[in-house]
Amino acid sequence: MKIQILISTLNNGLFKIKIKQNLEYVIVHQITNNNDDIYDNYAKSNFMYNVKYIKSKTIGLSISRNIAIRNSNADILWFMDDDVEIIDNCIEKIVDKYNKTNADVIILNHKYEANEANEANEANEANELNIREYYHNRISVAKVCSIDISAKRNVFDSVEFEENFGLGTSLPSGEEFILMNDFLGNNKKIYQSNIISSIHPPLSSGLDFFSKKEKSLAKRKMFIRSYGGFMGEVMHILFILKKFRTLLKNKALFSYILQVYFK
Repeated sequence: MKIQILISTLNNGLFKIKIKQNLEYVIVHQITNNNDDIYDNYAKSNFMYNVKYIKSKTIGLSISRNIAIRNSNADILWFMDDDVEIIDNCIEKIVDKYNKTNADVIILNHKYEANEANEANEANEANELNIREYYHNRISVAKVCSIDISAKRNVFDSVEFEENFGLGTSLPSGEEFILMNDFLGNNKKIYQSNIISSIHPPLSSGLDFFSKKEKSLAKRKMFIRSYGGFMGEVMHILFILKKFRTLLKNKALFSYILQVYFK
């Protein structure tokens, strides 16, 4: 099985990408400034035969990923951010996992770089032996992160990223959750593997879904898009209850409710 790494990047994010010569890439570079010549020269100097480099004047992460999908030709596609490092020898593990399961989509795992702010993470580094493997359902897919998504190319014949969601839109999150639910709605099997495949820069502020109206609205709209009107509202209320402590801790409960339900 052939695997391609699909990377979406914006402007100078191009310079952060770490290319491994033994892997194949599709890089979609969205450009909103006037530095085309600089980017062209960089791409010519740094990208070899294993990289398909595509410039785009579009805006939006989901749009970028859909462009990458349409320009891919591998059996398996793996979505990646421009600041993430791929772990050596994980490709063989991924191919082997596809061969041993009947999955259409396999979810991988990432770990974080250690620094002073999260050095405890180093001591509790993810261990493949301790990661439970299972088939996802419409609830568990809420845990999926975009850089952990790998999928057979043919699943995108009927499904793609929802372009109204994701960074660069007025609803800057939720596209992974929607994609996973669209897969399940099309009877695709999503398997949670124990493979640790990449290293992500350390997080500094945690998962923020409440600090801005756009982020708050994205959560509600995400559930409605995935489950329909009534059930989507029910799932959103359950989400608020689940995140009740987080919202209280950050003194954001009332502001979140106001942002979501009142203009």
